[in-house]
Amino acid sequence: MEQIRRRIRDTKVMAFPAVSQAVDLMALASRAADLFLEQDGAEQRKLLHLVLQEASWKGGELRMCLREPFENLTLSNRASHANSTDLNEGVPNFDNWR
Repeated sequence: MEQIRRRIRDTKVMAFPAVSQAVDLMALASRAADLFLEQDGAEQRKLLHLVLQEASWKGGELRMCLREPFENLTLSNRASHANSTDLNEGVPNFDNWR
């Protein structure tokens, strides 16, 4: 019985760092644009080389292809956004709270 209690205690201890790390990562991601602007040009270029596969100006627009896994993130975000457009934008929807 003591072995089971020890395993439960150890599992609880291991679970908290993963959650706190996820929260820290989300906080950092939300500040990414501001942090990017604070960096000097050399550091900004390093990050762009890491994230971008290629970039070009065409018709007055910046066109970019991202490296994996960043491209997968944009596809996921587009799918999430497409699913959320079923709601009327600008109109509060509280149906799930009733």
